[in-house]
Amino acid sequence: MVNNILIIVVSCFSLFFILNHYSYRINLLDLPNSRKLHKNPVPLIGGIVIGLCLILSVYLFDFKDHYYNIILSYSLLIVIAGVLDDFKNLSAGNKLVLQSLPISILIFKYDFFVKDLGFYTYVGLIELGSFAPIFTLLSIFLFINACNYIDGIDGSLGLIFLSSIMLLYFNISNKDLDISYFYLAISIPVIIFLLFNLASFLPKIFLGDSGSLLLGYLLSCLLIISYNKYQTHPIIIAWSVSLIVYDFLFVNIYRIKNKKIITEPGKDHIQHACIKYTKSKIKSNAIIVGLNTSFAILGILFYKYYSPLASLILFIIMFLVYSIFRFKFFN
Repeated sequence: MVNNILIIVVSCFSLFFILNHYSYRINLLDLPNSRKLHKNPVPLIGGIVIGLCLILSVYLFDFKDHYYNIILSYSLLIVIAGVLDDFKNLSAGNKLVLQSLPISILIFKYDFFVKDLGFYTYVGLIELGSFAPIFTLLSIFLFINACNYIDGIDGSLGLIFLSSIMLLYFNISNKDLDISYFYLAISIPVIIFLLFNLASFLPKIFLGDSGSLLLGYLLSCLLIISYNKYQTHPIIIAWSVSLIVYDFLFVNIYRIKNKKIITEPGKDHIQHACIKYTKSKIKSNAIIVGLNTSFAILGILFYKYYSPLASLILFIIMFLVYSIFRFKFFN
């Protein structure tokens, strides 16, 4: 196991240095403009390197559950879709079509979908019936785009990704080697990426759309696995990604209210609001991760000491509180 981890770490660092060099030759760069914070071109290779390391993990880790191998293997198609967008700046419709291929295969060929939304006192089991595959497909699409919303300043998406998967991990019962190996496979490349993204002594690298789509896809799959295989209650799963969900809903409601096009890039996301207020990427990331973690702890405590229904009601109330706070102070 230690040797496998070392192989992934060395491979990841090597790929970042190699592709960083070639990204300037093929012009796979994020160029500065009025909407962006950086002043110089930055390579968009984070998603490519993470994706290649995930494929390597399929061969290094002995997953007994075939779903882990399938998820990691199809992640390469998500990366390809993102790279095409980084190169060509695809329309929202074209991106949706490219994303739909691997996700649809995963859902409809391998029956990888959520069949219900859990049991709640006084309500019972909320079953999805024949709508389950379509519900899962739509949910993954929306969640991937929600993750893309968070990717706006150095470290923001990578850090909230790691905080969310750790919150999930500590709330999974009956953990086995498969889930532990899967966490290693998806977290190690992201941690190494954050070093290149945040540390001043390494070349600056961005995730790119390939990376933001990939992390959204991986987190979506992990949410489904946590419920389907390990019976983690859906409301706990929702709390682990609460800030991602809240900000996605708030931004889209705000744009619709103000008659703005919801698919156009903007600076109305939580990370932009935080950096406008703090003038610091470090403080902004601390606020983002702190909010996501605090929301989750509060919601999980309600689940454990009251009931799933009480936790669900709190989830809705906290979204309203978050929206009011965002509108008044972080807008």
